[in-house]
Amino acid sequence: ISRVDPKMTKATHMGLYFCLLFAAALFQPSVGITCNEAGIRRDCGYVGIKEPECESKGCCWHPTQDHSPWCFFPNPSPMAYTVKNILKTMTGLQLNLDMNDTNSGPFGPPITPLTVIIDMETSDRLHVKIFDAKNQRWEIPTQFVPSPKPSIPAPSVTQYAVSTASVGERFWFAVVRSSNKETIFNTSGSFNSLIFEDQYLEISTALSDDANIYGLGEHICPLRLNKGGQTYTMWNYDTATPENLNLYGSHPFYLDLRSSAMAHGVFLRNSNGMDVTLNDNSLTYKVIGGVFDFYFFLGPQPEAVIQQYQEVIGRPHMPPYWALGFHQSRYGFKNVAALQDVVQKYAENQIPLDTMWNDIDYMDQYKDFTLDPNNYPQTELDQFVDQLHKNGQHYVVIVDPGIKNENGYKAYDDGVQAGVFTKNKNGQIFIGKVWPGNTAFPDFFNPGSFQYWQNQIQSLLKLVSVDGIWIDMNEISNFCNGQCTSADNDYVTTVKRLGFDPVNPPYAINNQGNHVALNTKTLDPDALHHGGVLEYNAQDRKSG
Repeated sequence: ISRVDPKMTKATHMGLYFCLLFAAALFQPSVGITCNEAGIRRDCGYVGIKEPECESKGCCWHPTQDHSPWCFFPNPSPMAYTVKNILKTMTGLQLNLDMNDTNSGPFGPPITPLTVIIDMETSDRLHVKIFDAKNQRWEIPTQFVPSPKPSIPAPSVTQYAVSTASVGERFWFAVVRSSNKETIFNTSGSFNSLIFEDQYLEISTALSDDANIYGLGEHICPLRLNKGGQTYTMWNYDTATPENLNLYGSHPFYLDLRSSAMAHGVFLRNSNGMDVTLNDNSLTYKVIGGVFDFYFFLGPQPEAVIQQYQEVIGRPHMPPYWALGFHQSRYGFKNVAALQDVVQKYAENQIPLDTMWNDIDYMDQYKDFTLDPNNYPQTELDQFVDQLHKNGQHYVVIVDPGIKNENGYKAYDDGVQAGVFTKNKNGQIFIGKVWPGNTAFPDFFNPGSFQYWQNQIQSLLKLVSVDGIWIDMNEISNFCNGQCTSADNDYVTTVKRLGFDPVNPPYAINNQGNHVALNTKTLDPDALHHGGVLEYNAQDRKSG
């Protein structure tokens, strides 16, 4: 396997720190022997890469017993972006970068030129964005994840200070806390320089010895993340609760609490699949698309960091008071009588109960927005819910965003008529498989999907007076691997668009700890959303 060196030295040159001061010293990469096994190892592979693939990339191979990469670039790596010029803006800086080597990088040719925008948005929020200067690349639409505008002019006093490489130097940038010079983010260390290719982006920052990292969800792991070479993969996946593997949602945000009792946060606004590797002294992002769009939150208290983070992504809805109470939920309530029995036993045993939840048992053949006429007849269910409400209790039912592919089923017919289902690569309705069998999936990139979904929920409310809806299976979860042709379908066709391969990207993220295909138990990466948006780019915008 390929690992990243946990013994990276912290960058020592941070310049003279005050707002937007440029560093004066030239970054000089170390010069060493090609494939110097004892030298600094710059990761050229991924977790699980084998020797033949490593050497075919022109990289060095040498296993170790520590967390160093087994597959690493010849030392030094010849690829580096240099600063062509620096412009001062009303909100910060703009740096224009060129690549000194246009030969193929580790996973494709480098994109050049690049633009770096550094915006001092507020006194406690800094925005750094690195993107293709010539061509528009995928970015999360602002209607899904906001991108706030900076203050004009920039604030005169901030909690942070920024330094960058000077013109002609190898590109790097660093952020420190103004009050105590703590390093927030520093890309000038002895790890890989910035890599920016069509389907592979990499950037690293130094971590201080007293960094305590929290976040990078969703994973089953200790609250404080392990820095010993652990990779945290983000690619939404419906699974149980295996340790350290990617799960239902993806949140590329972390909070770092230092021994100074001061905290800061870092958010990468990117919905592509990625690996984030934590080593003792470094953190590395490896992303398979989009741009580097970073927000830095200076806190300094942990709760202030979260508040500043939510100013960017949006605040959660305030839950109703009853939602914070005692709830009962499980699969397997076969009929209304089973629900009534549970409620009665809670009362008999004087156990508080605020809300009863119903899994898919209540549906007619597991079809959304229906009731099982035999086990959950409408009249009987209405009486049960009425009694719950008289008791001051509430009722929540599950809805899965997988609509059975069945003509004559209203939810399906309405979706076809409105044209709101996700399409396959050929522009036809993408057919997967969930609990009711073959299913279509509403495309929530489509503006018409909101009215469609609202209409279906209103039809459910006419059947039963639910107090809340439990959304499940929206990773999207699929019982087939991509488009269903049979229950055990494996999607193997490679589709390339202008050299861009969404199905088999050149870098394989550590999906489920074993680099499984991106369409495993979900949609094909080349499935199409409204406006031609590929599932490859949008997968991690959804969360379960």
